[in-house]
Amino acid sequence: MKDSVISILEGTLQAKGTQEKIKVKELRKLVFLSLQKDEDDKVSKKEYKKAIQALEKESKLALDADGLISLCGKASKKDKKKKSKKRKRKENDDDDEEEKNTAKKP
Repeated sequence: MKDSVISILEGTLQAKGTQEKIKVKELRKLVFLSLQKDEDDKVSKKEYKKAIQALEKESKLALDADGLISLCGKASKKDKKKKSKKRKRKENDDDDEEEKNTAKKP
């Protein structure tokens, strides 16, 4: 259940754009929908609660007093890919500039 919580949280936060937090109940509804579990099932609710607490202990998400959840620490995979692409472009641009400068010198 932890994996689905993280993936749904990442997806909803990216879809909402600037908003960095989501309500616990809203996330629970989304997780239960994706796992096809009943929202009234007490066992499922306990599993969800344990998963949230475990993720909070692992510092993968933060839960504040108002019942809002936000991702912590690690950037999502898409963000990492974007950063690595930017680095590669910058390195290639730097290499191109060095080649131009050496070609101009007599």
